[in-house]
Amino acid sequence: MKNNIVIIILIAIIVVIFITFGVLFWNGTISFNKEVNNDGTQQISNSEGEKGSEILTEEEANSIGRNLYDKATEIYSVWQLYPYCGYSNLENLEEVELGDYAYGNGSYYESEFSSLNELKDYLKQYLSVDIVEEKVVESYQWNGETYYDYVTDLSLLSSGDQHYTYVDYVLKDNKLYCRLQSSKGWLNATYLDEYSLDASLIEDNKIEFKVTSTYISDDTYQKSLNNASECSKDNVDKCTDSDKIYKDTKFVIEKVNDNWVVTDYTLHD
Repeated sequence: MKNNIVIIILIAIIVVIFITFGVLFWNGTISFNKEVNNDGTQQISNSEGEKGSEILTEEEANSIGRNLYDKATEIYSVWQLYPYCGYSNLENLEEVELGDYAYGNGSYYESEFSSLNELKDYLKQYLSVDIVEEKVVESYQWNGETYYDYVTDLSLLSSGDQHYTYVDYVLKDNKLYCRLQSSKGWLNATYLDEYSLDASLIEDNKIEFKVTSTYISDDTYQKSLNNASECSKDNVDKCTDSDKIYKDTKFVIEKVNDNWVVTDYTLHD
């Protein structure tokens, strides 16, 4: 008799459990759905219907990496000399006089952005927040003093105040203007714009690449300056294997809010 009572209780408990899971499944509180992609790979959907992470193939990873590497190289090559404001070629941009060249300011160009934050938002499509916030600043500290890279009061550009020398960004009439004077060196003349890129680590939200870049050797470069060699950045077809050297760098991208951005990039030196 006691055994029958125990069995009845167990059956009742099992029935209650099944009913509970049935109700939860019916109203969508829980669900585990396996979906198959076009390429045959599988994704698991969680209880809220969000797809889980998927490991990219090497070909897919390299394609994403090349696109971001090209964009980062464009941005950084301009940053070597000028603030980057959406243009890789500044030669044909119209110059606008906004200050006194004697104090480092003078020629600027009009960008397509209406604020510094809008420029940052654009850059954050390709670069990590940390990189953008490091590169695009309103002011910075040097030798214990504050210097300014962004002004909204144009009179400061001609004030002679050393703290406003070579201001990178100027806001005028809801338009962001970017400095055209160069004070930070020169673009590298030995990089031949040739590279190979291969993923060395592929994770759900992080991919590391080995990038091998091609340069003119220092010896050949010096010869070209003295017209003793035809090999140069403008005459790559004149360069032989002996004129070239190769440098490896690590390039890292990470997925942030479903968007791949650069988190580690070593500028060609």
